[in-house]
Amino acid sequence: SDLARKFGRPVKWMEDRREHFTAIGHSRETEADVELAFRKDGTLVGLRGELYVDIGAYVRPNGMTPVRNAAQFMSGPYRIPHIHLEAHAYVSNKTPSGTYRGPGRFEADFFRERLFDMAAKDLGIDRVAFRRRNLVAEREMPWVLPTIQPLDQGGETDSGDYGMTLDRCLADFGWAEKSKLQGLLIEGRRHGIAVGCYLEGGGSGPRENVRMVLERDGTVSLYVGSSSVGQGVETVFAQIAADALGMPMTRINRVQHGSTIYVKQGYGSYSSRSIVMGGSAIVQAACHLKDAIRAAAAKRQIGRAHV
Repeated sequence: SDLARKFGRPVKWMEDRREHFTAIGHSRETEADVELAFRKDGTLVGLRGELYVDIGAYVRPNGMTPVRNAAQFMSGPYRIPHIHLEAHAYVSNKTPSGTYRGPGRFEADFFRERLFDMAAKDLGIDRVAFRRRNLVAEREMPWVLPTIQPLDQGGETDSGDYGMTLDRCLADFGWAEKSKLQGLLIEGRRHGIAVGCYLEGGGSGPRENVRMVLERDGTVSLYVGSSSVGQGVETVFAQIAADALGMPMTRINRVQHGSTIYVKQGYGSYSSRSIVMGGSAIVQAACHLKDAIRAAAAKRQIGRAHV
């Protein structure tokens, strides 16, 4: 670093918790004023409103992502035919906001699911039944998500049986039995349960790059553009490579992630994409490597046959 060069020795930066909270990127500071329209039977008709997202003192390169996501994912996995939302980014005296764990999506989920609970209560409809009635059905797939303007950016859900997923979650959770605890005071603590459904985008493409190198000792070195942010891709990438190559995992002697020296381009670890895109690229690279090994072996065998 510049300080290390200036002082001619390593320099360590230490901060206390107050300094950290003051200077680090923040997230989730979003407010909403939204309305639902629905029929007496609980069928959703429309959703409209405004969102206000604090992005800090200035816009970071990814700082508008929470604003966009909060608007696009406000409808979640539900069938809402008419939607009009205006999302506003405003600056403040805070550090710039970051994109942390589904930025904008879970803020929108909170607003929507709270509205659903309020609507179900007003209508006298069970909150689970209210959600089940409005979930997009499997037969309606692919389901088109709202278009973001002025970006003209859209999207769709390609498959899924949301009703079945909800029922399975409720059964595994033991919803019917645990519902008896709702509002009870037990050992000094109030007990309650809640339900919510959401969409989480993942596996963002369109591509990732991988390089495999067969070393002289028979081991394989692996270079992947996807980055590790603590989720353990080093282990998973080695497992995928070993399985795809049909060799023991111990033969994968190196996993270099986030590499832009050994691969042409690396596309990062955002949107839960490392294993989906990086892992798929490893499988394809393994196929190419095995083809190259077979071709080289066949060529050598042919050469021996002519001797």
